[in-house]
Amino acid sequence: MLKFLSVQNFSVIEDIEIEFSDGLNIFTGETGAGKTVIINAVKILVGEKLSRAFFRDETKPIKIQGIFSIKRELMAEDLLSEFEIDDEVIIRREFDLQGKNRILVNGNVATQKQLQALTENFLDIHGQHEHQLLLNPKNHLSFVDMLIDNKFKVDYLEKFKRYKQIENDIKRLTGNIQEMEREREYLEFQVEEIESLKVDPEKDKDLENRISVLTNIDKIKNALTRSLNCLNGDEINIENLLTVVSREISSIVKYSDELKAVGNKVDSIFYEIQDITGTIEEMLEKYEFDESEMNTLIERKDRIDRVCKKYNKKMEELPVYLSEIKRRLEEIELRDERIEELTKEQALLEKQLETLRGNLNAERGKVSKLLSDRITKILKDLELKNAVFRVKIEDLKRFDEKGGVDLEFFISTNIGFEPGPLSKIASGGEISRVMLALKEAFSEVDIVDTLIFDEIDTGISGITAKKVAEKLKKISENKQVIVITHLPVVAAMGDRHFHLTKIDEGGKTKTMIKSLDEGERKFVLASMVAGEVTENSLKQAEELLRR
Repeated sequence: MLKFLSVQNFSVIEDIEIEFSDGLNIFTGETGAGKTVIINAVKILVGEKLSRAFFRDETKPIKIQGIFSIKRELMAEDLLSEFEIDDEVIIRREFDLQGKNRILVNGNVATQKQLQALTENFLDIHGQHEHQLLLNPKNHLSFVDMLIDNKFKVDYLEKFKRYKQIENDIKRLTGNIQEMEREREYLEFQVEEIESLKVDPEKDKDLENRISVLTNIDKIKNALTRSLNCLNGDEINIENLLTVVSREISSIVKYSDELKAVGNKVDSIFYEIQDITGTIEEMLEKYEFDESEMNTLIERKDRIDRVCKKYNKKMEELPVYLSEIKRRLEEIELRDERIEELTKEQALLEKQLETLRGNLNAERGKVSKLLSDRITKILKDLELKNAVFRVKIEDLKRFDEKGGVDLEFFISTNIGFEPGPLSKIASGGEISRVMLALKEAFSEVDIVDTLIFDEIDTGISGITAKKVAEKLKKISENKQVIVITHLPVVAAMGDRHFHLTKIDEGGKTKTMIKSLDEGERKFVLASMVAGEVTENSLKQAEELLRR
C-alpha cells in the first residue's frame, strides 16, 4: 500500500507531500492542475524512465520519494535481504540534467532493474494505455490464467519445455544429411592428423629448448670450457684459491663465532664450486651436435606448430580438442540410435502433453464460464443492462506455450446482437466499465495491494457514474484504490479526498494540493456539481456525502 508520496521540481509540481489512506483515495481538480502528473510521478517512482520535459527548473534535481507498506510473503527473499526490508519500503529517486539517476531503497543504492523487480506487485495503474492492453486479444489469456490453479499450467509447461528440446534435437540430428557427412569426413581427417602427431605436452614442451641448444652447440661448449678453466685450470684455479682461503680461516675460527660463521660460508662456497665444476664437466661430455636429431626435432616442431595454427590451439590444448572431436564423431555415428530414442520419448511426451493440455484447457473453460457470468452480472450492475460478456476459446489442437488455444474476450452491449470481439465492439465508456468489472472479479486473487485509476469514469454520467462509484468503493474494501475523477458522485465516495489547484507564480503554473476535511469537501463537490458553489449545489453535495 502506498502510504506517502513526496514530489519536488516535477512538471507543474514544485514541492508537495501526500499522505494516503487505505480504502478509496480521490483526486480532483481543474484541468491542468497536475492530477495526472502525480500518477506519472508514481510510475517513475516504481521504475519508469524520466523524460527531460518533466524538469520544472532545469537547474535543480527532480526528487520523488514514496513509502510503501508491503506483504513480505509476496516478495523475493534475496530482495528482502539485500535492501533490509521488514514491512515497509522507502524508495527515493533523484534526477538531474547531467544524467545522474540515483535510486535508493531503504537507504541502499539500487539499479533500475532491481527497482522494477522489487515493485512489480506494488501497484496496478489503469489509464488509456492499460485500456489498450485490455483491448489486445493477446493479453486476454493471461487475465483468465490469473484465476486458474497454477499447477495445471506449471505441469503442462514443464513437459512442453522438454518436448521442444527433443523437437530441436531431432531437427538438428535429422538436418542436412550431406552436410553431416561432410562434417564426419572432416572430423575423421582432424582425428587422424592430430593423432599422428602423438603429442605429449610434457615431452614436447622441451622441443624448442633442445633445438636452441643444438643450434648454438659451439657457443655453449666454448663458454662451458672457458668457465671450467676458471674453476680448475692451470692459470686460474678458483678451487685452489678457495682451498687456501678455507685453510687460513679455519686456523682462526676458534677465536670468535663471527669467524666461525665466515669459515662455514667459505666451506659452503667451496663445495658449491665443486658441484658446479662437476656439472659443467658432465654437460661438456653430453653436448654434442647431432644433425639427424636436429632435423628430426625441427620437423616435429614444424608439424606441431602447423597443426596448432590450423586449429587455433596451443600445443597443450590439442589432447582436449581431440577428445571433443571424437565425442562429436561419436554423436554423429550414434545419430540413428539417438534419433530413435528421442522419437520414442517424444511420442510418450505427446500423450502426456495431450492429457495435461486437456486438463489445463478444461480448467480454463470452467473459469471462463464463471468469469463470463461474473463479468456480465457486474456490467449489468454498471448500467450495461443488455451486456453479455463471453470468453471465446478456440482449440488449435497443437502444443505451444499457451496450451494450444486462442482465447479472446467477446461482448455485446445491445439486445439482439451476438457478442463480438471486445476490441471492435466496446466504446470508451464501456471499456472503462469492463476494466472495472475485471478488477472486481479478480480482486480476491490479485496480489497487488494498490489500484490506481486515471479517469476511469471518462465518458459516463448519471446512474452509470453512480454505479461506477459504488464499484470503486466496493473494490476499496479489500484494496487501496486511488482515483482521479471529474465526477462528483465518484469523488463523494472517497475515504480521503485530495483537491489540486493551480496558481500562476512567476509566469509558471504551480500545483497546490490539499487534503480536504468534510466542510471543504462539500464546497469542492458543490463546485463539481454545478460549476460554481450555490445553495442548490451545496445541498446536492451534502446529499452525495450522506450516501
